[in-house]
Amino acid sequence: MSWIVLVPPALLTVLENLPIPFHPLIAVAGVAIFSALILMNSLRMK
Repeated sequence: MSWIVLVPPALLTVLENLPIPFHPLIAVAGVAIFSALILMNSLRMK
């Protein structure tokens, strides 16, 4: 889900030089946070 929401705006900002104030590091941080939450949830379900 996080890849669908965060990565395309970051790629469009970098590749097309759009004036969207969306830094690619926000996408990296968001994906890392979502991945950590998924990992913590899977460990909790054991």
